[in-house]
Amino acid sequence: MKRLFFLCLILVCVLSGCDRIRGILGMATSGDIEKARKELTERAAAQRLRDSLEALKIADSVARPAQVYPADEGLERRYYIIVGSFKREKNSAGMLAFLKKQGYEPVKIPLKNGYDMVALCGYDTYSAARTEVNKIEQQEVCPYDVWIYDTEQKLHK
Repeated sequence: MKRLFFLCLILVCVLSGCDRIRGILGMATSGDIEKARKELTERAAAQRLRDSLEALKIADSVARPAQVYPADEGLERRYYIIVGSFKREKNSAGMLAFLKKQGYEPVKIPLKNGYDMVALCGYDTYSAARTEVNKIEQQEVCPYDVWIYDTEQKLHK
């Protein structure tokens, strides 16, 4: 009797690991578990994305007084859209002239490492700068590398 009991117990333990037996018993199969795990992972990723976007909205919606930077820095905005960085003065001057012909009011930002960045325009909020970068990237003639410089990094002179 003990042998039969242990044999049944071993048989149930072995067979309960089989997906077919688990399906018959109404338990979740390995496919069901994997599908649920993927769905949970996708939901978590979507939630993290929604949380990030919400955090950006909140950060940009907070009323901040316009920041005024010291006169020696010469930068009035926090975020600048950079369309080029040049070691030679001739190259940065050429980019500035080209952008002025295009109707922009570019700004040259000298860096501490000797390079000069050429900024297309400046914004007080990151979201406004990001929107402008997206517009620039959609144009036919777009510089190879367009990026946003945050003056809080203090890489400029």
